[in-house]
Amino acid sequence: MFELGMTLAEVGYFSSRMNQGIKAMAEFCLLMALWFLALLTSNHALCPSHQSSYTPEGGTEICCDFCSEGEEMRKRCTSNNPKPTCAACPEGFYNPPRTNYKCKVCNPCDKSSIEIKPCDKSSDAVCKCPAGSEEKNDKKTACLCKKGNHIVANQCVPCPQGHFSSEDNSKCRPWTNCSITGQEHQESGTSTQDVKCSSPKILPSQVSRSRSSTKAYVPEKTTTSHPWTTEGQSVFNNSTTTTDSTMNWKFLSLILFAVILLIVCATVFLIMIIHMCQRKEKRKFNGCRIPIQEETDPSLTKQITV
Repeated sequence: MFELGMTLAEVGYFSSRMNQGIKAMAEFCLLMALWFLALLTSNHALCPSHQSSYTPEGGTEICCDFCSEGEEMRKRCTSNNPKPTCAACPEGFYNPPRTNYKCKVCNPCDKSSIEIKPCDKSSDAVCKCPAGSEEKNDKKTACLCKKGNHIVANQCVPCPQGHFSSEDNSKCRPWTNCSITGQEHQESGTSTQDVKCSSPKILPSQVSRSRSSTKAYVPEKTTTSHPWTTEGQSVFNNSTTTTDSTMNWKFLSLILFAVILLIVCATVFLIMIIHMCQRKEKRKFNGCRIPIQEETDPSLTKQITV
């Protein structure tokens, strides 16, 4: 009984001590809360929701009004006037409500992305990437639809069979038809590469054979000497070739005759010039001769004297 009474006394003692400790702790926490609240009220102004706190240089903190959406602050408020000087954002800029910062530049959606909402005076543009494409930035203003694909109905899907796209974010185009251009198919196309064509390799024997047998069709209003001719005409007609060769020989013969005629005329003209020069030289020589004195008969002289 005595031990039990001592135990109960000890329990009561420890219980009272615990209650005092809890009470002292509660009082301490209350004092700290009051001190912290006083610290806040002494250094920071308690501004309403439509205002923000501002501390001028060397002054105490004051409450200032916000600028409206689509505006930026040009001049701070003062202790006498809580309203700052605001101005509208220029074109291509925006500013959300409840801000005192400079206007922000609009980020329009790229052609590779989908524009859900354009940029206005209060918020930036809202963009979305097509399904199947990759995002290039956090705002999704630019997306990546890889080559071999194209965007159809706001989705990045592979090119259909017989088409290709060799660049990112490009449209699919049909493969080239080599036969239409008169070329041979060299390499098959893929979803990212066009068909490769090459010029046909024709042997000389095949050329002469094709000239006499091959017929081709060309569109109307086409007049050319190309091997493709209109329907019903032979390619490189033999008679036309013979006529052309005959005309060439006649033309060459005419040129040769003209050259020979010019040579003959030049020779005759040269001979005439030489002959005339010789006659002139002969005349000059005859004009310069010494006159010959006639001899007289002495008998005749005597007779004349008597």
